[in-house]
Amino acid sequence: MAGDGALFTREDALEAAWAVVDPVLDAHSRVHRYQPGSWGPKQADALIAADGAWHNPVPLKAAK
Repeated sequence: MAGDGALFTREDALEAAWAVVDPVLDAHSRVHRYQPGSWGPKQADALIAADGAWHNPVPLKAAK
């Protein structure tokens, strides 16, 4: 790794990345918790409502 600059991000690239990420971190909305394995929080349905509805598929029962 010593002397191989290709293995590391340059300082100007790192600063450019943070210039994109910082405003998002400052303006983000509150995190909504939900049960792992579910289709997400109820608030997600409200987010997509303006563009139509979301149908959460129901998994088929395992054949016995």
